[in-house]
Amino acid sequence: MTAAYANNTTRDVTAEATGTQYTISNSAIATVSGNGLVTAVKAGIVLVQATHEGASGLISIRIAPSNADADGDGIPDDVEVALGLNPQDPTDAAEDFDRDGLTNLQEYLLGTDIRKADTDGDGLTDGDEIARGTNPLLRDTDGDGISDGLEVQTGSNPLDANNYNLAAALTSVTVAPAQFVLTFNTILGDVTLQLKVTGHLKDGSTIDLTSTRRGTNYNSSNLNVCNFGATDGMVFAGEEGSCTITATVATFTASSSGNVHKFSPKPLSFVDLGGPGNNIDVSGDYAYVAVGAAGLKVVNVSDRKTPQIVATLSLPGTANDVKLAGTRAYVAAGAAGLHIVDVSNPIAPRLIGTFDTAGSANDVRSNGNLAFVADGSAGLAIIDVSTPDTPRLIGALSGIGTANGVDVVGGLALIANGSMLRVVDVSNPANPRSIGTVNLPGDAQDVVARGTTAYVADYTGSLQVVDFTTPTAPVVVGTTAHALGGILYDVAVSGNFVFGADIFFVNGVPIVDVTNPRNPIPRAILDFRQFRDDNGSGIAADGSYVYLTTLEGRLYIGQYRLLEDLYGVAPTVSISAPAPGATFVEGETIPVSVVATDDVSVTAVTLEVDGAAAATDTTAPYQFTVTAPHGATGVTLGASAVDLGNNVGVAADIQVAVTPDPLTTAAGRVVDRNGTPVGGATVS
Repeated sequence: MTAAYANNTTRDVTAEATGTQYTISNSAIATVSGNGLVTAVKAGIVLVQATHEGASGLISIRIAPSNADADGDGIPDDVEVALGLNPQDPTDAAEDFDRDGLTNLQEYLLGTDIRKADTDGDGLTDGDEIARGTNPLLRDTDGDGISDGLEVQTGSNPLDANNYNLAAALTSVTVAPAQFVLTFNTILGDVTLQLKVTGHLKDGSTIDLTSTRRGTNYNSSNLNVCNFGATDGMVFAGEEGSCTITATVATFTASSSGNVHKFSPKPLSFVDLGGPGNNIDVSGDYAYVAVGAAGLKVVNVSDRKTPQIVATLSLPGTANDVKLAGTRAYVAAGAAGLHIVDVSNPIAPRLIGTFDTAGSANDVRSNGNLAFVADGSAGLAIIDVSTPDTPRLIGALSGIGTANGVDVVGGLALIANGSMLRVVDVSNPANPRSIGTVNLPGDAQDVVARGTTAYVADYTGSLQVVDFTTPTAPVVVGTTAHALGGILYDVAVSGNFVFGADIFFVNGVPIVDVTNPRNPIPRAILDFRQFRDDNGSGIAADGSYVYLTTLEGRLYIGQYRLLEDLYGVAPTVSISAPAPGATFVEGETIPVSVVATDDVSVTAVTLEVDGAAAATDTTAPYQFTVTAPHGATGVTLGASAVDLGNNVGVAADIQVAVTPDPLTTAAGRVVDRNGTPVGGATVS
């Protein structure tokens, strides 16, 4: 389907995704898909209508019958049988079963129903429609939204889309939603709401009257609070206050009442950690903080105004970073390497495994059954954590300088590598390869990747945005000056915003809008100076709150936006990994990834295992780990997502297979952490 526009341009709008809707006059003869594919069912004539942005196009399609006609009445034998006629009786073609003024033969040739006087249900008989020139297969011949019968009844022309009498055809109009709340978050810019005006017609049908081309007029009781833009029915928030939007169509009116609120980022609270707050990750009502020599602290943040430390886990080494994956926390612990902690019970964290890396573990990211460690001067370490109590090194990349931070997307690892960002091919984790670098102006401390864009905390270089669409040639496409974007040790990404752990501002978090990554725009500083002048070192963010840890030993919590979900739209959720039917060995870790989106914000994603809730994650990406059970032949994985309005979306379940442990005997050589063979060693 091709749409023609007033500026003499055309566009292919065949696909359903463009907003085109298809209808067919008789689904017993043929069907039409959402993308316009017509499939024949039996012989006959059908009319297909495509509607896009209020305009419509029509096509008549004949489904060819067989040629046999034993009685010579003009109706093929197979059609007569299907219609309940006698293929040996030529007189039945001349009959008019439904008394609509058309013979059965005429109805066959037109594609109308021989036993239904008004095939399209528009209030006019098929014979009357032929006499008037309207289409007996189409309820609304001219596509103006009003049925042919109602147009005749109200004195308008059913053959002219611009000729209708809404004053006579309508019984009422309504506006949806009838009440609304618009929250103007200062970091978001314009906030809008699309109203829909619906006309209720005398024949029981409805018509979309949102467009002013229908004669609809909009009025606001207070244009300073609620005003309008170029799109019909779209309301823009202005000042705080209340307003009433009134829509008038002909002699009918309907209204929608609204309130506008304003919100600016604000500090909420802090809690002393008892050691340097090196970094942080958050899941649900708990924050997990890497506190140097003091180990891992668990903070209950269910009430963001009164956070409380509820658990401390002492760990060897210096806890520099922590990242969550389901019920596990991965801790980069300096000279002690990588710790794997069970946090299935947040108030009783338990160390379940350690791998002593060759260098000083600065940062960590998990990806499936692998943990990627930025291992300081030793470079990148890749550790198999499928058996968490016995993690093992499967790959390393040394000789690249100091690895300060790391993130992983697809088969690529991004390394914050001091004077540069490095792209590493880890599609074969046993043989990681450096394939691209880009020089940076500061000292890259950490990195977060989304899609093919990396956001780098570049210390004095502030925020650097790198496009690695071509991994062998990454390029800086955006940056912030430190006067606005800060001097950054760490970054976090939530939605279209990047948050920085900064030491330039007086205990503030720079918030940068990266809706267009090539044009990062500093929107605000979330200011904690009222509490103390600290230096940020780690940061995390969810849909509404930011969590800043500082070198001076505090966790600060602030709210950067106020979200409200009032319209009942549930999240869309799906399980992206593992693949359905994948096979795992008893006791093996099953990495699960879930994708969830919402019209406002997803607040939590819950993983279900065999129908029971197993773990919850509140920040994207939503990643979990499950242990393949002993004695089972398979596991059913499910997921659900909830939004701010407590609307729940449910993913389609997937099944994976579980096989018995083959108790494999391995033969090979033993190497130390540097890869040097160890003679005479035994493995038990």
